Amino acid sequence: METTIGHRFTQALEGVIRFEPQMDIIMRMCTYVESREDATGLHVYRMTAYALETAKAMGVDAKATEHLVLAAALHDIGKLVVPDRIVLKPGKLDPDEWEIAKMHAAAGHRILAGSSYEEVETAAQVALCHHEKWDGSGYPNGLLGESIPLLARIVAVADVLDALTSKRVYKSEYPLDTALGILREGSGSHFDPEVVAALMSVEPRIGTLHLVFEDAGDGIPLYRFAEFLEGRR
Repeated sequence: METTIGHRFTQALEGVIRFEPQMDIIMRMCTYVESREDATGLHVYRMTAYALETAKAMGVDAKATEHLVLAAALHDIGKLVVPDRIVLKPGKLDPDEWEIAKMHAAAGHRILAGSSYEEVETAAQVALCHHEKWDGSGYPNGLLGESIPLLARIVAVADVLDALTSKRVYKSEYPLDTALGILREGSGSHFDPEVVAALMSVEPRIGTLHLVFEDAGDGIPLYRFAEFLEGRR
């Protein structure tokens, strides 16, 4: 019998749940950071869900999958240094504002780097590299192709998918099928084509998750991710 989406996510999170107090703090902090842009506060949960489904479709091992949960949650922690006047600007950023906004990747790395814990070091690399592009045109270091860490390549796709399908002060949300089309167009340029292909291979599950989160209202009880996905919340 095919396992449920919630059961698969519960299995993926087993290695994290034993650190529940720590993860509760992390999810609260990251949800607050993201809530400046996303009124529901669910961006961290949604893009983590999409990233985990993609990683499992790629056959990423259990240890890396466990690290991915923390890295996905913390990917935008560097936005703490970006002022509200930029994060909440309803129009296009000017060149100077854009340079300030881009600082969040390096800032996230500075916040997380130097830990004695491997999973935190992984999160530091993802924070630094999740805006790098497959063709080398991304920031902050213009990394090319497989020189971008794999988990950062996965987070990049999941992050953009959720950004496209979410309302922001400066944009309306796209329908899921439109957003997936944009990801396909960016495959091989913006995104690792293998990551995009993996996400497309689980498109029905992505669609199910998207609907589940749309029905979540204003939020999920913090760090009840596994229970929520199992339908107990």
